[in-house]
Amino acid sequence: MVEAGDDNLDSNPLNVIDISSGNIAGDLKFGFSQQIGGSSNLWAGGLAKMDSIDLIGRREFNSKDWPVDQAELESLYKRVDHYIGINQSISDECSEWSDFDVLKHTILDPRKMVVLNTPYSTSVLVADNANIKLFKNCSATRLQLSADNTSITKIEVYDQAQKQNIFISAKVYILAAGTLTNVRILLHSLRGIRDSIPNLYNNIGRYFSTHPKGNVGIIRLDKPLASDHFLFAMRKHSTYSSRLQFGLSEKTLIQNQLLNHCLRFDSPFNHRATRIFDYIKNLLGSLPITRSGKGALVETLANLGVSVYKVIDNIGTSGRSGKTLAVRAYFDQSASLENRIKLSDRKSQSGLPLAAIDWRFNEDDWENAEKFLSIFSDQLRANDLGEFLYKRPGSGEFTAIHSHFMGGTRIGPASDDSVVDNNLNVHGIRNLYVSGPSVFPGYGYANPFYTIAALSLRLGDHINEKYKFAPNKFQ
Repeated sequence: MVEAGDDNLDSNPLNVIDISSGNIAGDLKFGFSQQIGGSSNLWAGGLAKMDSIDLIGRREFNSKDWPVDQAELESLYKRVDHYIGINQSISDECSEWSDFDVLKHTILDPRKMVVLNTPYSTSVLVADNANIKLFKNCSATRLQLSADNTSITKIEVYDQAQKQNIFISAKVYILAAGTLTNVRILLHSLRGIRDSIPNLYNNIGRYFSTHPKGNVGIIRLDKPLASDHFLFAMRKHSTYSSRLQFGLSEKTLIQNQLLNHCLRFDSPFNHRATRIFDYIKNLLGSLPITRSGKGALVETLANLGVSVYKVIDNIGTSGRSGKTLAVRAYFDQSASLENRIKLSDRKSQSGLPLAAIDWRFNEDDWENAEKFLSIFSDQLRANDLGEFLYKRPGSGEFTAIHSHFMGGTRIGPASDDSVVDNNLNVHGIRNLYVSGPSVFPGYGYANPFYTIAALSLRLGDHINEKYKFAPNKFQ
């Protein structure tokens, strides 16, 4: 395992992204880390499942079929639960909310969002593991091809401590460096043969998205709601807490040609406290001592953020809610050729070119989201919950690029419009696989960690079966 970081948080985007090039519409709040365990170390253990509609190709939005159906994915999620310490299945059943029955016969669709009591870091899977040779502070930079360009013979790695390149050979290679660096390595490694693989090469970096999100207004309630109301209450379990977010039924989404957006409702206190803390955190993050994006102070800020957000959630739902709720939207998006990751002319210390991002949430995207919000508003009134007052978020309230980078090496049957096949094998290169959110052929709204982990287990099963590395399934 080759890891560009080490045990410590390193969230400096300048190691990966050329912020001065590319075109991004919206606020930039980068949230990732180059370290063992990656960006999962920054998230508060947030888990959400893909919905069945996310797994089907929808031609009108240029998304493609996933290689798994809901039943297989659910089985993989349960295996993930075992690793991350969830001692009971995270069911979609919402019966613990006593007042939930009012929605049983509507098109409103609740989705459970889980926050682990202790954030999970995948670093525990490799720490002190005798079967894994871990190269820390070593950046993979280039895959070297065989003479016939159909396999990888070795990978070039920059050793940051020794400031020299080393080479590693293996039977199988898996790129699992996150969306941005998966794309960077592939574009850099295959640039010399791009004229012989034009379809594949031109699709690397395409169809990029990042779960844009923003504050979209308030709900003026018909009457104050109790603190345990299903619209915004937290429920505590032994190893995690959960709350509901809301979308529309699959039938409604398909009939109205809508993407799978999702909404979260918060008390005004919760909303204001979160914004104030975000402001303070961003201010501290801009200081010279923390601007590097690494070190003990930065790690303390990240850990403090997880704790404070949990406290805000708990305090914000105490007592009664008052007459308003703040509404935050998590937007799905059409897959676009124009939203892409390219190579910058600038390079990192390792010699790997930085990523230049072109991304837009265009007017068609906004029209789809606003049609969704209009139908949702009608449903709130029909259920006597209140009136939704919409306001399109301004640049300061719309987060464009954050941590949920997806697409760029998406799944598909052929290189005409994809990069990997259903087993995550790069088209035409028999021993090269890609793992992570870069393979997603569509986006949905869900935090991707749960699905990243599920597809990784599936890939482990496939490689083990194909190469017979062990007698049993990858566990």
